[in-house]
Amino acid sequence: MSEPILQIKSLSSFDMRTVEECLKWFPQNQVERIASFSNSSRKIETAATYSLLVEMLQSNGLLKELPSIEYAENGKPFLTNYPDLHFNLSHCRLYVAVAIHRSPVGVDIECRRKVTPALIRRVCSDDEQLSISLSKDPDMEFLRLWTRKEAYLKYTGTGIVEPLTDIPPQASGLRSPITGHKSQVTGHWPLVTGYTIKTHPLPEGDGWVSVCWKTEYAT
Repeated sequence: MSEPILQIKSLSSFDMRTVEECLKWFPQNQVERIASFSNSSRKIETAATYSLLVEMLQSNGLLKELPSIEYAENGKPFLTNYPDLHFNLSHCRLYVAVAIHRSPVGVDIECRRKVTPALIRRVCSDDEQLSISLSKDPDMEFLRLWTRKEAYLKYTGTGIVEPLTDIPPQASGLRSPITGHKSQVTGHWPLVTGYTIKTHPLPEGDGWVSVCWKTEYAT
């Protein structure tokens, strides 16, 4: 797969009755994790996300057994029984999103909401603040930029180790400077790790979803 498989699902199709039905076929570790949440919304979001992951694996001919999810020290989830697949997930008030790829991937989904000027100043660079101020819909422009930053952070798995204003939300780029030497065997420069970000609007202007994934560039 050259690009990640990305899918979103409306939470309107999930309620506690649906969650109880899902728990009948979910693996025990997922059942215990969902049962540990005291908040019913958290239970619904988690069950919907896992259900969507299974559905995506099945519809793309990748399902061989129910996925087993564990979490790295940085909190990024991974599939223990699908070593060749990477995935990431996100949810907001109305939707859940899951992305699957053959290389590291991050996804973020945000529903429309009001944004404060203080948050914009804390998160956005001067150029981004100008873009927001000139937009016909400043809240949506901020959320578009935010999902790109968050998807990038979830792709790297490093957490916030630099100011949010410095995190690049542009469509593509390199994670490190071009270094290395031309191979004496192939005559080619080595591949350099980079990233690509794509952003999609949610139905009826409800928000945005962005996905960021590893890309290799020939130098």
